[in-house]
Amino acid sequence: MLVMCIPLSAFSENIHSQGTGNIPIPQKEKVTMDRDEARTPIGSGLTFTSVFELGHLTDAFSSIHSLGNGIILAGKRSWKSFAPYKAIYTSTDSGNTWNPIHNPTGLTGSHLYMFGDNGNGVVIAGTGDIGNICLIRSSDYGQTWNVMLSNSQINALARTSPITSIFTAVYMGSDRWLVPIKNLDTASESNIYFLESLDNGVTWKAYPTKGLKAACRNMIKTSDGRLLYAGTFSSNQKYAGPYVSKDEGYTWTQGGNWKAFEGIADLGNGSYVMGTYDIGTSPLSVAIYKSTDYGLSWSLHKSAAVHSTYAFIRSILKVSDKIAVAFTSCSEFSPWSSRDARTFITYDGGAHWVDAGNPYTNTYGGMNAIYEAIMLDNGMILAAGQPDSNILRGYMQRE
Repeated sequence: MLVMCIPLSAFSENIHSQGTGNIPIPQKEKVTMDRDEARTPIGSGLTFTSVFELGHLTDAFSSIHSLGNGIILAGKRSWKSFAPYKAIYTSTDSGNTWNPIHNPTGLTGSHLYMFGDNGNGVVIAGTGDIGNICLIRSSDYGQTWNVMLSNSQINALARTSPITSIFTAVYMGSDRWLVPIKNLDTASESNIYFLESLDNGVTWKAYPTKGLKAACRNMIKTSDGRLLYAGTFSSNQKYAGPYVSKDEGYTWTQGGNWKAFEGIADLGNGSYVMGTYDIGTSPLSVAIYKSTDYGLSWSLHKSAAVHSTYAFIRSILKVSDKIAVAFTSCSEFSPWSSRDARTFITYDGGAHWVDAGNPYTNTYGGMNAIYEAIMLDNGMILAAGQPDSNILRGYMQRE
């Protein structure tokens, strides 16, 4: 696997506080490729290089999200622990350079997970997952932020406590947003609440869901209009697994029973894939399940060993209807010594998966985790890595 080691000093000019004014939105997505980043043909795997590294053992970028027109956002895990102590970084040139954003007044929580956006400049995100969380909003493509709900306000709305995490925000259309919230790991049907906004994230209420019996790690809106939900945390393990809603998040049907985690991809025409997690004695086994009936039933299609006491499939990225990339991740706790992340690629719609090795190796070793990956319109892939807070770049053809 091609390795390109880039010292932190190479990026020091890009680590500085950014102003709070609006950033003009570029009209065209600007993309450059280094000479050693050869475009990857179908069937030959995937090679990553690092375009940004915060520093050795600085934990992770725990989310990455494209807003289009070259604007990318990345959320920092453990942002309070590592200079420059910023929760959000941004790129306005398709990931070539990165700058930290000023933290909004009142920001709490230790990690910033997945972003949601409405396609017109409004972005919602939440923090977690060690309690004292908050919900934040931007109306200028992620360049400035405000705290919309504090920890105490979220707990009051959901009428249960403590709320420990917000992992994702989903835009439903027509100014409506849904935000699943995680309370104690002993969640039950009686306390699974969603935050809901009907005015593009300005004001919020909470409602109890029907049919959900596990708090989620991720939720997506599929191309066929359903909501697909990874039920992870529950008082009874039989309630963990995938859930589907056909009525925009009010009632839910459980489609399987296994340790669902945040890696989800919608391959189109009712075909979905979802990953698992496990905790215990090394080596552990994680798996990829596939549904071909809109999430109502699932079958096991790939299992993989992870040499760690914590193992996750944190991200599955759709490349095309037939091609997807999944990342297995190991222990998320310092000193992140396992560094046993793996890349798996399917070329047949999730039926079979090929092991493509550790996604990236620097002078300290391989990656410990890929938290999230995105694909731009030109086929460029950007991935948020651990444990050296890397943002990686690769390329795959869609067809």
